[in-house]
Formats: sequence, C-alpha cells, structure tokens
Amino acid sequence: MKKKGIMRQQSPTPVDTPIAVFILLGAIPIGFLLPVLTPLPWWSCIIVWVAAFFVGVIVASCEKENNALRQLAAESHDTECFVRCPEEVKKGLESDVAIDENMHAPNVCIIEKIVIKNADPLFKDVARFIVNEDFATTSKIQRHFQIGYARSGKIMDQLEYAGIVGAPSGARPRQILINGDGIERLLDAIQLEEESLTPEEEILARRAAMWAEIESQKSQEECEFDNKLKKARDIISLAANEEKKGMIKEAITHYEEVVSMEVPVKLPYDRLPILYRRFKNYEDEIRVLNTAIKVFTKENERRATYAIKLGYVDFTKAMQALETNECIRDEKGIILLSIYDINSYYDRLKKAKNLSDK
Repeated sequence: MKKKGIMRQQSPTPVDTPIAVFILLGAIPIGFLLPVLTPLPWWSCIIVWVAAFFVGVIVASCEKENNALRQLAAESHDTECFVRCPEEVKKGLESDVAIDENMHAPNVCIIEKIVIKNADPLFKDVARFIVNEDFATTSKIQRHFQIGYARSGKIMDQLEYAGIVGAPSGARPRQILINGDGIERLLDAIQLEEESLTPEEEILARRAAMWAEIESQKSQEECEFDNKLKKARDIISLAANEEKKGMIKEAITHYEEVVSMEVPVKLPYDRLPILYRRFKNYEDEIRVLNTAIKVFTKENERRATYAIKLGYVDFTKAMQALETNECIRDEKGIILLSIYDINSYYDRLKKAKNLSDK
C-alpha cells in the first residue's frame, strides 16, 4: 500500500505555473509605466517587480500543493483512503465526499489511519448499530447490547475519538457525524488495539455480541412481548405502592391485571396467593398458582431455547435443567441458563388445595 500523505516538493519558482507567469508579465509594463504616469520616483518600478516576484512564488507554491493533493486523492482509489472535508477531520463526516477529477483540492484532505487503544470488542458492532438507528446514547447501547453503563460510556468515548459521534451535550443524544454509506469505509480505516480481557470478560463479551444479534433479529411477536413486559412492570410498581399504603383491594386489582397478561414477573404470583389466603379465598389462590406454573414453565422453555441458540449449553443439559428445575453454571460460577423455581408454586398449590378441601 502506498504511503499516505503529501510528498515534499522542491522549492517552486514563479515560472512553474501559468498564473504566476501572468503576474510577472503584468508587473513588467506596470513597473515601467508607474514612474512615467505618476510622480513616484524611478526606483518604484523595482519595488513592483520584487513584490510581483514574491506573489508569484506564493501562487506557485499553492498551486503545486494543490496539484499534489489532487494526485494523492486520485491515488486514494487504489489505496482505499478515506477522504473528509478539512473542518470535519477531527469531528467526523456528515456525508461522504466523492473523489473525482474535478474535485478542488482545498476541499479535501487525507485522513491517516486512526488507532484506538484498548478498544472494546463491541466497538464496530456498536458503531454500525447507532449509525443505522440514527440515535446515539449510552443508555441505548447499554440496553441493546446488555452491557454495563460504564462499559457503554467507554465505547461512546471511543466512538467520539473516532469521529463517529459528536461531543456530549447534556442529556441529549450525541450527534452522529457519519452516514450509513460511509461507516464501513471509516471502520476499515480504524485500527483497533483491543484491550486484553480476562477469561470471564471474554465470555461476557461474546455473549453480549450474540445476544445483540438475536435482539436485532427479533420477530414482531417478540417485540410485542417486550412491550407487554414493560407495561406489566409499571403496573406492578403501582400495585406494590398501593399494598404498602394498605389499599389491598386496589393492589389485588392491579396484580390481577398483570396475571391476565401472562408475563413472567414474579411479584403478582407471589403476593396474590398470600392475599387471597388471608381472605380464605382458596379458589382464586389456586387459579393464580396454576397460572404461575403455566407462565414460568413457558418462560423456562424460552430461556432454554435461547441458551442453546447462543451456544451456552447443549440440548441435553438444557432439557435436564428443565426437568430438575435447576440453573446451569460453568466451572467459574457464571450462570449459563437461569431457570425459575416452579417447584415452590407446586408446593403452595398443594397446600392451597388441602385448605380448600377442608
């Protein structure tokens, strides 16, 4: 690959460019006529010629630099060099700049390869994600890639250094400085020196990347499930506050609303049986516990499917975990498959049925 940058030229002379020659030729008659047509002394013509010579040198120098830059820009087709406008060199691109023969050299400059030390393994995935989404916040990166807030903030700082996003501006999203067409070329021009991760961090990073891929491929039904789950958590928060204030009937109503949605959140299925038993309403207690067993059995199966798809566990171990109702951990204690304890609901259901029969 050819070395990027502008090669140093020999010192230019005014006769190297047509514009400089025109300036010099024009200065010769002006220098002769100046003392003749004006009261200026005869040696004023020398001043005019000397000034014209220096102006010609400056013009020739600028023209040579421009020619060199045009030539280097043309060569960038072969070197896959990324080109941006001068005022955007440190900030990033708002749009790509096409390279052609008619491009004016002052409007382009060559970006050297950017080196990011201790780059996060998710850097390129996050860069593509925020450009495609056209929305860049630390919290969005955290939620989408299932990583910590501190790590999300570090990635955002690296994106800013690379010129992909702008500087922080309060609570508002970062400005995205490059479009979807240019992100891949910019990423190719970025050299990542990834930080050395511990074995645990490597596992978590791999899981986060795979989880993000699955999240991006979610079906409409799965997205609707996520929205329903979010709504259920808001209702649960309201019900819990009502129960603390002694508004038991109102709390029961809101807990029942969540149960009717059949989403895997534990609090309604834990609190309603207690409240119904307090009022000796065993029929509703049994109904809620049966619903809990149904909902969390389905959720455990969904989690096992994801764990198999992500490669955390094989099919046999996942089926054993569902049968034994136990979580699966690796040799270092990291949870590979989290399972809801359904046995506790079976035990409570058995007691509720015994009380109902009496």
